[in-house]
Amino acid sequence: GYDRPTIYASNSNCVYDYDDEDPAFMYDYDPLNQGITARDVQGGWFDAGDLHLDTHNNIATLWFLLETLEQFQSKVGPDTLNLPESDGSISDLVWLIKYQLDWFKKMQNSDGSVHFMVICQDGDQSHQHVSDVSSGAACILASVFAKAYPLFYNISGMGTYASDLLSRAQLSWTWLSNHPDTYDPERPGGGKYTYHIEDDSSFRALAAIELYIATGTSSYRTYFDNAFNAEGGDALTAWGNNQAWGGILGLFATSPHYINLGYMDYVETTRAVDSTIKNHLIDKFTDQADFILSNIECSTYNVPMVAPNHLFWGSSGMLCADAYVLLRLYDWTSDSDYLNGALDALDWISGRNPVCRNFISGYSDYLHGSDIYSFYWFDHTDPVPGYLTGNINCNGYGTGCLLDSHVRYPWKYYLNLQNAALLEPCINWQAEMCYLLAYFGGDLPDPVILLSDGFESSFDNWTDGGTTDWDRTTSQKYSGSYSAHAGSSDNDLISDNLNTAGFASVTITFQYRDDDIDDSDDVYLQLYNGSSYDNRVELGVTSPEDIWHQCSITIRNRGSDAPYFRSDFRIKFEGTSIDSGENLWIDDVSIIGLH
Repeated sequence: GYDRPTIYASNSNCVYDYDDEDPAFMYDYDPLNQGITARDVQGGWFDAGDLHLDTHNNIATLWFLLETLEQFQSKVGPDTLNLPESDGSISDLVWLIKYQLDWFKKMQNSDGSVHFMVICQDGDQSHQHVSDVSSGAACILASVFAKAYPLFYNISGMGTYASDLLSRAQLSWTWLSNHPDTYDPERPGGGKYTYHIEDDSSFRALAAIELYIATGTSSYRTYFDNAFNAEGGDALTAWGNNQAWGGILGLFATSPHYINLGYMDYVETTRAVDSTIKNHLIDKFTDQADFILSNIECSTYNVPMVAPNHLFWGSSGMLCADAYVLLRLYDWTSDSDYLNGALDALDWISGRNPVCRNFISGYSDYLHGSDIYSFYWFDHTDPVPGYLTGNINCNGYGTGCLLDSHVRYPWKYYLNLQNAALLEPCINWQAEMCYLLAYFGGDLPDPVILLSDGFESSFDNWTDGGTTDWDRTTSQKYSGSYSAHAGSSDNDLISDNLNTAGFASVTITFQYRDDDIDDSDDVYLQLYNGSSYDNRVELGVTSPEDIWHQCSITIRNRGSDAPYFRSDFRIKFEGTSIDSGENLWIDDVSIIGLH
């Protein structure tokens, strides 16, 4: 129900001045667009709370969404994300990913070169500028288009689209082959762009891996194998330092370690690969996962970090990426310690942390999640729910950290305020969180409806010694035509037996309305424990009266709630003490169990 950002969407023609034969720019001629001064770059995802769109920072985003599509597309069905493109037949993940792939296409030129950024000039939203091309952008387009190709090809109606993705990936590879040196362009007026790539050699290796997996063409594998071995054949040192801690592989899906995405695909592909390289990469991922587990109990919160200082700007996404590696190890080994470690990351992000904060944005109030840092594209009084934000930011504590003058302990350096280091919703973190949620969501069984009754036809789901003295009425109802009503001459309304044995939790939800019931009248929702009924929610103390209120409680199969999980569980609406002139209405009762 939330609109996409409107910046750039209504102004699709952006300033474009790289075909003027200026030798300072790599891209100075396009035979299909000779002499153009504007370019259609409508669409695309913003990086975070910024005013630019770029290809470089989308590599992890698209990689994780494609992983989610490959493994869990059945968990995101048609029309579940409320997208304009939804057609009722294809997983909305497909349309979500295609939206960004289509923007990538607009950034690609007919010779395979790729521009990498659309940016406001000096924050002027009416004047957007398309950057020069970069060799890094061509690598990233080739990588993600090649990875997307086999997934889209197997989706009904997407074969032609998938083939075009592969052709474009190969076109950019050809351009890279013709331009073997890194091209990292200057901004107009000098200086480098944000997220620029100074050395594209590891990104070329990543593209070669993905193209080999997509096509099976041996030359792509040969390119990677030879390049990797030429770099020493060690994932820790190939293409620069790839270590987050001594001897431990660099952070997964975090700059500058994006080659780790390719390493994972090299390990997991069913195509023939070099067994020595594959086993080496498996060993390095295993070392990283084991190192995380060996240190996870250093904190009582069991936060799965590679290094003890890994709570900083963006660490929510880092924890999700760490969890991804743990989940791959679990799938390779069936060792539940890896699975539990990944679940610890989800628990930390969801609120089991020293500041009791859910780092996912909620529903316009403080209790349901964090705000989002952004200065332009949404109403701060109604923030978009579901965004993964930053985290506790203890990095650099005691040395001028934002909160070190206000919060005593570094592991509590968090405030729900508009600051990028705490609340920025970087786009790749969202995709990493999507995978983590989808993984565990895929393991959850469907909820079981134990009772659903709006009293539209009878009291068949209810007994009170075989009958009830409550009545069905049309005078007040929350929905439909009827509700259940109790007055001064009525007693209680008891459900039939419900088998809650074996469930992990049961949620009871209903609508209720009271009229003039005194606080001392003891009108309750009660739960059966096997021998008696326990008072759970008092219904006669509602304020204001004479309007409908919702009650929702969840009981869990542990501790004091354990007796409610039985084959003859019942709920009771206790109304025997309702006095003359007082009334209680109940409607839309729902009891749902989860295993």
